[in-house]
Amino acid sequence: MKYINKVLPVSLPVICIWLFAAIKPQANTTFPLYDLHVHLSDSLSIEQAVQLSKERNMKFGIVEHPGICDYCPIQNDQQLIEYLDALRNYPVYVGLQPVVSGWRELFSDSIINKLEYVIMDAMEIPQEDGSIWRIWLEDTQVEDIDEFMEMYVNYHIKILEDEGFDILANATFLPKSIEDQYEIAWTKERMQRVIDAVVENDIAIEINSYYQVPNAEFIKMAKASGAKFSFGTNSRNSFAGTTDYARKMIEECGLEEKDIFRP
Repeated sequence: MKYINKVLPVSLPVICIWLFAAIKPQANTTFPLYDLHVHLSDSLSIEQAVQLSKERNMKFGIVEHPGICDYCPIQNDQQLIEYLDALRNYPVYVGLQPVVSGWRELFSDSIINKLEYVIMDAMEIPQEDGSIWRIWLEDTQVEDIDEFMEMYVNYHIKILEDEGFDILANATFLPKSIEDQYEIAWTKERMQRVIDAVVENDIAIEINSYYQVPNAEFIKMAKASGAKFSFGTNSRNSFAGTTDYARKMIEECGLEEKDIFRP
């Protein structure tokens, strides 16, 4: 609007034409999309999330972090029950996003089974000294890409085999310091190792519209291996339900409804 202010007066029809031209049309899909990776926050209440899902004509899935960590509010059966009860009257899917290994040990299977899905990523990597490397932090530095990727891929496979979840979230995410070296880091061999573990353990792959991962090559390889896909934004605000990247990948990779995970 700063440019418009400099050239006033401008007629309302002209402004409308400019604004309409700036809106990038979304590619159509032959099946309904959803966002299964939405977090509630001070910027997005459940009521706001429901309203946004109506405006974007898609169902949202709400997730929260369970486990023992400094930002995990669900740490026992009672807290999980309260979380489920608080969301059951809203038209949303209800899921969890554990970030630490062994989270299931804190909860009864009968209560976990009330969830509609569970997502997990490999962005918090346990270290030998007992610390957790949170590679999603913007100041994360990687000194040796090959060494990092060996550890990272191995951790992917460990959680895919051991943690019992439905969707691999933020798939192929890289720390900010090396995100511009995606093709170097994610070789075909590394991609296939993760894809094989995904398929073997019947876990879907999230196409994330915030981080814009995984790339088309990974998705095509995963599709050829028989993997299924889900959609998410990892959003805590009005970005929830944004599907530009997901739609682009659906079209570019030839995804069909049979390729899509449903809670």
